Amino acid sequence: MEKCTLSKFENIKIKNDTRIAKDDLAFCESNQRLYLKVLKNYQNIYGDLLKVLQKEQSQFEKIEMENTFTKNGYSYKKYDYHFLSINKEDFAEIISGVHKIFITTIVDYFIEKYGVELNVKSVDEILGIEKPKQVDGNYWGYRNLTNEEIDKIKERNREYEKSLDKYRDKIITAKIDFNTIIDDIFVQLDGYSFVDKVKKEIIDSCKSACFNQYRKYGYAELKKNKISIETGFDSHFSSIWKEYEASTDNSAFRAIMRALSFFDSGENNISIYDSWYCSFIYYNKKEIDGIYGLHSAYGNKVESFKFYKNGKWEVKFISEEEAQKFFDMYCKLEA
Repeated sequence: MEKCTLSKFENIKIKNDTRIAKDDLAFCESNQRLYLKVLKNYQNIYGDLLKVLQKEQSQFEKIEMENTFTKNGYSYKKYDYHFLSINKEDFAEIISGVHKIFITTIVDYFIEKYGVELNVKSVDEILGIEKPKQVDGNYWGYRNLTNEEIDKIKERNREYEKSLDKYRDKIITAKIDFNTIIDDIFVQLDGYSFVDKVKKEIIDSCKSACFNQYRKYGYAELKKNKISIETGFDSHFSSIWKEYEASTDNSAFRAIMRALSFFDSGENNISIYDSWYCSFIYYNKKEIDGIYGLHSAYGNKVESFKFYKNGKWEVKFISEEEAQKFFDMYCKLEA
């Protein structure tokens, strides 16, 4: 009975039209068609050149022989002769570039749409192949080796060249299905949906910014309807300009502001509000620019921001309840 049940599950195949939205599927299928069209053109060019080369090989060899003469035991050519030559390495690199653009396009689409963090896998990883490792070809060191040792090294180099040639053939003839890229994306999602994965990343990043794991120290403190924060806002007195300066262009401040934007928008805005970004993200501003003091947030749940010269800043919410919700979900981390 158990064996029968397991076999049923093994035969179940998850289709991507049930895992991704219709517009996402349409984007992937559209780019799949474009990719295959471009890929086919390059592969046809390479294939046609090979056919011509093979067909005319005997004629080329005859011309090559007529063009070569021997003098003092050395072979010379009367003139450089290159009517047709095919560089497999160059073709493999070009077609690998087509594969790479396709992979990157699909992954970047989901990154941009959902705000999720994803790694763009290499062409080799997606195809499940591995480029052979270079064998030592330093002939200067051969002087200290025996003839037998030199022969073994040369044999390893010949085997490397054969493996490299097969690897390039795989790159040139390969075709990537977008479903393979989607499969890898879902592995990276680790069981989460796109929406849930983004939410987790935003929460984790904010908590990481608000809590020092090594010191077991929290940088955020809840005070009724306000949260006082002592990270992300770098403030100092300039001995040159004789006034205070501040900078917020750092990962901690960005992580907290992104979490605040996400929370304030009812978990709809996955990036920092444009108005907050323009107003509060900067590399270096002086006291005369009015950076210190109270600034209205004009948010749904976030009322204002206040920045202090001692490097602390304060977020005021519309109620103690909203402040508590944000603190518990985005800042609180048990030591």
